[in-house]
Amino acid sequence: MKAKPILVLAVLFVFSAPAMAEISSFPVVVNTNGKANPVTNGNVVVYGEVKTNWQLYAYNLADSTGALVSENAGNERISIYDDTLVYCKQNRVYGYNLYGGTEYRISAEESSQYSPRVGGETVVWVDGRNGNWDIYSLDITSGIESAVSVDFSTQTNPDTNGKVVVWYDDRNGNWDIYSYDASTGVELQICGDSAMQISPVISGDIVVWRDSRNGDYEIRGYNLADGEEFSISGTTADWHPHAIDGNIVVWTDTRNGNDDIYGYDLLSGTEFPICTAAGNQMNPDISGNLVVWEDYRNGVGDIYGAIVPEPSTWTLLTIGVLAVLVIFIVRDQMLHSRRKR
Repeated sequence: MKAKPILVLAVLFVFSAPAMAEISSFPVVVNTNGKANPVTNGNVVVYGEVKTNWQLYAYNLADSTGALVSENAGNERISIYDDTLVYCKQNRVYGYNLYGGTEYRISAEESSQYSPRVGGETVVWVDGRNGNWDIYSLDITSGIESAVSVDFSTQTNPDTNGKVVVWYDDRNGNWDIYSYDASTGVELQICGDSAMQISPVISGDIVVWRDSRNGDYEIRGYNLADGEEFSISGTTADWHPHAIDGNIVVWTDTRNGNDDIYGYDLLSGTEFPICTAAGNQMNPDISGNLVVWEDYRNGVGDIYGAIVPEPSTWTLLTIGVLAVLVIFIVRDQMLHSRRKR
């Protein structure tokens, strides 16, 4: 009978996974010029760099070579998917084919445009052609440009998975999250809480955003497939933009007093540190299991990266550690029982 407390303790160990250790990071591009806002498709990292003006560079991870993409690009959001890069230049949205080396205008409109994003064959951006800020899209394959949302309110910071577009919108007097499914023509209010919801990003059926309903900003998510909303990070986190690819969400987190990079595995429900080095780390992006970010550990903006282990690797490691703990606990209990006989 006296074995029960220890067996209960063993069960508690099984259901209490250990905290994940910080992942090893590595320098991607380090030199004396300030660099910022990196994005990646898993093979190439594109970032902005200050020289005589703001320039975009592409760094090939396979052969460690870099190349100038565009001069006089705006120091704001850039986005990459496969071989397509999109960015702003002189208040217009441009595209660039990374493998063909060709720069081109996304829209022939002469209105002000900003905040472009690309996913699949779809580019989305904020457009001022109607006298306020609306969301427009372009199908790269067909060349067809479409209005996504032209409500009289302001719509801003869109993102897309190639089929669904998400953005935040103040039509109700505060910022809420909306989506539009191009395949069905249906617009959906994803989150209309009375607090502020901003900066949505999407991967597959999962939308994540910054949310202030509990005072400080946290990260929340929504599953388009089942309509369920959920919390990802309840800290004073996400001071800077976040990103998602597949089951991994990454963000900039201020819990340690400066900016660090953290991640969350949607499959296992595990939060983990990616980089908590000296100085600030911010503006992460992710493609597959590669995370890149802007890093100030050397006193100037550099680009660093890390490889996130596969969730299955974490699961196997956790099961292995817990199995060893249970074996030792049961063995000790058996030895203890024998001594008493």
